[in-house]
Amino acid sequence: TADASTSINFSLHCIELFDARQKACLVGGGCATIQGLVTRSDLNGRVVELLHFDEPTGRWAVQLESDKERLRVRAVCLLPLPVPIAGEIGFTVGKVYTSLSGWSERESGGVGWTQLVLLGRWLEQRGFAFWSLGHCYSPEMEYKRQLGHRVYQRKDFLTLLRKYRGPFEPDDAASASSTPEERFQP
Repeated sequence: TADASTSINFSLHCIELFDARQKACLVGGGCATIQGLVTRSDLNGRVVELLHFDEPTGRWAVQLESDKERLRVRAVCLLPLPVPIAGEIGFTVGKVYTSLSGWSERESGGVGWTQLVLLGRWLEQRGFAFWSLGHCYSPEMEYKRQLGHRVYQRKDFLTLLRKYRGPFEPDDAASASSTPEERFQP
């Protein structure tokens, strides 16, 4: 396993897909971006959680996500954030993208498939060598086969991984004990 101090070319990705046709609206428990404040212009562009709407004053009670400050804001100064309909979390090391988990709204038929196809094209456009989707042995994972998933023998997979992940750059303390390839052997 890798030492915590070892520097590698690693990036975490959180990807969300939104429906451009979906009208976002202000709903308690949702989120919005503040815009157009004059007296507290420092808050413009900040994301807030919508707590509740106060009808007599026509203002929303909101809470800033970052520092938990609460305030009341007119609805015209709140831009609702769209609600994602599909998403993915994964990571890259070098030219390899690895999917960790994905999701989609069940009532948005086919959107999970669309999200994966768009992700595949995005990876292709950026020159990724391969996309590791993980195992596909259960019937629930049939969509992976339909996307072109192939199962490699462990030895062949590790060969591809080493070829495309890029170099590891160990720190001085770690490099004294062994070579990078020795430390990262399965």
